[in-house]
Amino acid sequence: MTTTEATNDNSDVSISYAYNSSQVTIAETRTDGWKAMKELFVLAASADSVSLTGVTIEAYASPEGEISLNEDLATNRTESAQKALMKELKRKNIETAEGFYTLIAKGEDWNGFKRLMSASDIADKDLILRVLEMYSDKSKREEEIRNIAKTYSEIEDKILPSLRRSEIAIDYTVEGYTDEQIITYATSTPAVLTVEELLFSATLFDDVNMKYTIYAACAEAYSSDLRGHNNAGVCLMEMGRRNQAEEAFNSARSLDPNNQAVLNNLGAIARQKGKTDEAASLFGKAGSGPEVSYNKGLVAITQGNYGAAISNMSGATTANLALAKLLNGDASGAKTTLENANDDSAVSSYLLAICSARLGDGEGVKRNITDALTKDGTLREKAKSDLEFQKYSSELGL
Repeated sequence: MTTTEATNDNSDVSISYAYNSSQVTIAETRTDGWKAMKELFVLAASADSVSLTGVTIEAYASPEGEISLNEDLATNRTESAQKALMKELKRKNIETAEGFYTLIAKGEDWNGFKRLMSASDIADKDLILRVLEMYSDKSKREEEIRNIAKTYSEIEDKILPSLRRSEIAIDYTVEGYTDEQIITYATSTPAVLTVEELLFSATLFDDVNMKYTIYAACAEAYSSDLRGHNNAGVCLMEMGRRNQAEEAFNSARSLDPNNQAVLNNLGAIARQKGKTDEAASLFGKAGSGPEVSYNKGLVAITQGNYGAAISNMSGATTANLALAKLLNGDASGAKTTLENANDDSAVSSYLLAICSARLGDGEGVKRNITDALTKDGTLREKAKSDLEFQKYSSELGL
């Protein structure tokens, strides 16, 4: 299961501009990034523990305009971004100290142009970049960019507009409580803590029931933040309450359908419920982290694709990886994995017995079956009918 972590102490916002303009439009103050910034300002105005420490604004122009015009545009864009920020801070009654703003006019963004061109689907992108880099005279290169943009609509419609921007980095500090204070508030009056403080407070507990209590409180107090819902679901899974965990994960997904941690967790539940195709689809959307890859490996075992399972689970040393190797005909490799798995379960011992049987090691079969049955006597009936041990049945007393 994948938990979602608290954020760092900085926030980034980007403002886009029209061609040859430095005006911050109303549309730019309605983006998700701008809304998140306003929420930070609300928090800073209401919580003594949160303080804004500074803002850095870097502004750029697209590289098809004249050099002097681009430099002026970049300067004007830093100033317009600053004015827009000052207006928001004034609305929240937040005063800032001298030197709070750092304005950096970057001029034309040639490096950004090259980066976006390289990442684009334009068929001739490499040739275009080689031709443009031949011009040491920036004015000539700007002219050529304008000419090329008229031919390639993607450059005109997507690449150049995304370079006309201001990038705003807001730094802030969170003067946290002591761990003891955090624990007291989290267990008595959780609503007085910020969402970040609540998420942190859960990490101070070892008991999963206490962790769940905190995450559930976080989900209630900050219902629009998926982390409380998701992390509560992780605890519920650990507690064996799968149906409730699924409800919590679905609540998190309703807030962000594409959150990879949530998709991974829902995929794990689908796999446990035997919905292999649904699990595979969810894991396919959940990214490529170690836990997701391992889960894909578990699905691959169910699908009989043992080679893919071994590949996906190669970073782990577990009984499941050993099972995949065993099913793929590699008893020796499975045995080595189990011996290094630090897994003292009955299932691990049972698998070791099968490995020993396939490798012709009668003593290993007897030793490991004895271990398995000592740990879990219900495996005796399975061992009696298991063809893997047929030739050893009399020796094992099965």
